[in-house]
Amino acid sequence: MGRSLGSGVAVQLAAARPVRGLVLVTPFDSLVNLAKEYFRWLPVRLLRDRFDSLRYVPDLSAPVLIVIAAEDEIVPMRRSRALADAFRPEQASVVVIEGVGHNTLDLAPDYLRAVGSFLDARLPGRNP
Repeated sequence: MGRSLGSGVAVQLAAARPVRGLVLVTPFDSLVNLAKEYFRWLPVRLLRDRFDSLRYVPDLSAPVLIVIAAEDEIVPMRRSRALADAFRPEQASVVVIEGVGHNTLDLAPDYLRAVGSFLDARLPGRNP
């Protein structure tokens, strides 16, 4: 599971190691694309750590849950959707939580339900 910047790390890890499932919360397709949203005048393509999740999507075979905050003020929904659209439709489930932002998402009961359901389906016998 990775949230925001951690989603880039989680994608790379899941591409390198076998996992039963991957949860990405407020993810983005690449840090370069996200930085372009805010810093159009800077040469963001020169970023050293790119967290280019799009690059690793073909290497992922596990089911993926992508959770998007509808009013995310940090990661625009189009960056999360760009990542979601790169997965095969049967591989990724997308849940958009209405009425929450980047830092209030975890307070939404729908967020906890979505993640819990995804984990329950992949980790039988887990104790919530």
